[in-house]
Amino acid sequence: MVGAKKMVALPPTGLSSAPLYPWIFWHLWKARNLLIYEEKGFSEEEVVLKAINDARSWMEAQLLLPKTVNGPQEKPIPQPNPEYTSCYVDAAWIKSGFCGLGWLLQDENKVKISEKKVSKSFVGSALIAETMAMQSALVDAQSAVVRQLNVFSDCKVLISLLISGNSIVEIRGLLHVIRELSVSFTSICFYFIPRLSNVAADSLAKAALLDVSSSPTCGG
Repeated sequence: MVGAKKMVALPPTGLSSAPLYPWIFWHLWKARNLLIYEEKGFSEEEVVLKAINDARSWMEAQLLLPKTVNGPQEKPIPQPNPEYTSCYVDAAWIKSGFCGLGWLLQDENKVKISEKKVSKSFVGSALIAETMAMQSALVDAQSAVVRQLNVFSDCKVLISLLISGNSIVEIRGLLHVIRELSVSFTSICFYFIPRLSNVAADSLAKAALLDVSSSPTCGG
């Protein structure tokens, strides 16, 4: 039996994920009983064919079952700690390369600590702009001697990368800087929020974009 488990069903059986040996054992047992009790005999080819047909049926049935996730489950993201400082970040970008960055910091009582907007030019994509805004916001929080921080952004890709620790070529350098800055906080968590929940930072970013796009010589 131990050796049978290591056997692989080769073509032309048509079996990929289904083991063949249990069905061969089963049909050998059935053939034995039919021969003893009913005097019905089967050739070796007939027994093997019945085994292959049953194995195929079993394999096809397994494909219809709902699939389960076998990999490690993602850890649930903790809820924002209401005693931490909140940082709301956003960016506005247009294809000409201009962008506006905006962010604001609030203490645990929702009292404004800082509110800033910055204009930039020659920025390659919206994702780069969002990452630049995140970096600038963390520098500002560090300067304000914030130690515990909840960071909110409506850029799902950026937040996913920061939570997972993954990276992509386009913003690899900026992500590295953000992670270096994050070490200066005793606690920092990143959260994705809908755009409608990020109106204040969005307004700051759009105002900064308007500044630079209406007067290109003022680019950052």
